[in-house]
Amino acid sequence: MKKIWLVRHAESKAQTGEEQSLDASLSKTGVRQAKRLKKILPEITFDKIYVSPLKRARQTFEHSGVARKNVFFDSRLVEIIPGNAYDEFLPYRDIAPYGKADKHNAWKKDHFKRLHDFLSDVHKMKKTENILIVSHAMALSALLKVFIFGLSDELTGTDSRYCLMNNASISVLEIGEKEKKGFDKLLAWNYRGHLNAGGILDA
Repeated sequence: MKKIWLVRHAESKAQTGEEQSLDASLSKTGVRQAKRLKKILPEITFDKIYVSPLKRARQTFEHSGVARKNVFFDSRLVEIIPGNAYDEFLPYRDIAPYGKADKHNAWKKDHFKRLHDFLSDVHKMKKTENILIVSHAMALSALLKVFIFGLSDELTGTDSRYCLMNNASISVLEIGEKEKKGFDKLLAWNYRGHLNAGGILDA
């Protein structure tokens, strides 16, 4: 079995109004939120780490205290924005040296399709027990829908309000070795008690 640890980026300057950008940095509060992830994430040995290449996701990961090993930047995890808005700055020419550059160029693809492809790749991974994903609110909401429904007509009828994660929150999925319904579980969703004595899976 594999556990997929989902983290939504911490608060960005776009959320506070300090920056009017699709690629905003973290706010001061966001930096503090990201550092609180040190209470949980560094205790876990992640076999692979997938990070949206957008600044707010990268900076959240950088402040999380997680070892910068086996890191992959993956554009399938970028936030859902219609049109060609990302064309101004993606793909990055200079990406953080601790991670491998994105090879998918997926920001123009249908978000359900790209996230389904991502989960399909995760299912196929061998010798992996813990996978970390750092992404965005709507992208993670869509990933949860695909996790539950696959690529079916039920996707479009699901209310996203019930699937959203707060800034710097953590969710955990468990997937089996076979890409079939019944092998996967939602273990935790939108966990925010980073200062609690117990661990996320102890509740």
